[in-house]
Formats: sequence, structure tokens, C-alpha cells
Amino acid sequence: MASECDQVREFLEKHKLSFYYQAFIDQGYDDVDQIMDIAKSTEEMTNLLQDVGMFDKPGHRKRFIAATQIMLSKIEHGEPGPSKQSNEALEDKVQHSSHFSQCKLNSIEIFQIVLLYSCV
Repeated sequence: MASECDQVREFLEKHKLSFYYQAFIDQGYDDVDQIMDIAKSTEEMTNLLQDVGMFDKPGHRKRFIAATQIMLSKIEHGEPGPSKQSNEALEDKVQHSSHFSQCKLNSIEIFQIVLLYSCV
């Protein structure tokens, strides 16, 4: 099982925010569960974003907030958090559909795809 720090690193890498990993660790944000709890509060999230130097980078800030909201939604609905494997499965699902309208995706999957491709 991955350590909490490894889970933070994986989460940031997955969302192309690994540049901030050391700042997260240096500021004590070394636990994904702690980060998800913080994400529930706008004030606490603002503090976290300022602490790690992401607040003044609107694109990075929006990407991080969207990623945490997706994970929170999945947790609240009893689904596992997002993983690299789930993103690959989503991409495969889209690529193997001849028409996007024929692809059966739920709203969270659509949001993940939009987020995934808007960051490329």
C-alpha cells in the first residue's frame, strides 16, 4: 500500500501538478484524506492554495479544485477515488465509440474527460 506522501504525489502527478509536491510536503499537506477534508471548506482550501503557492496560478488552482471536487464526489457516492487506470479506461471508452453520443458516460466521467483534455 502506498504511503500517504506517495498518494499525494500520485494525485498531483495525475493532474499535472507535481511541481507543487514539495510545497505540499513542506507545508504539512502530506495526507490525501486531510486534503479532501480541507477541500470541503472554501476558506481552508484558499489557505492551502496560498500555502503551496498555487493561489496565484489560476489554471493550476482551477485544475486542483476540480480534481479534489471529483474525488470528493466519488467518495460521497461510495466510489473509489480516481486513478490512472480509471483515466485510461475513460479514454478507451471514448476512443472506441464511433460517435461520442453513443458513448455511455455518467456526468462525473464527462467532467473528468473535459478536465483531462483541457489540461493537455
